[in-house]
Amino acid sequence: IHGGVGRIATRHIWGPEDLSSTWTFLDHAILAPHSSVGYHHHEGLEESFIILEGTGYVTIEDSCFKVAPGSVTFQGIRQAHGIYNPADEELNFIRVAVAGEDGAFTTVDLHDDLEVRCP
Repeated sequence: IHGGVGRIATRHIWGPEDLSSTWTFLDHAILAPHSSVGYHHHEGLEESFIILEGTGYVTIEDSCFKVAPGSVTFQGIRQAHGIYNPADEELNFIRVAVAGEDGAFTTVDLHDDLEVRCP
């Protein structure tokens, strides 16, 4: 997804059809070992990751930091971001996205799978 590597399983918990606001989705994601959601940004969409199980690295605007259960990230509109799981175990997390007032958004992939960006 977004130019990443490996596999991700995503289950929509709520989508736009379930919500009467600009909340766009609430997903449960499982990032396979040695996989990533590639570096990208959204025009008109804010997003957060809530880490449930496993460890990995999140990159936001070229800053890379380790995440573990209980970590919460925030990626604002146009902030480049991605998540990488270098471990041998799955990385489970919740993705929450909220669009701007008009509800419109686009995603721009930045062609970086994050494999060499973080330690």
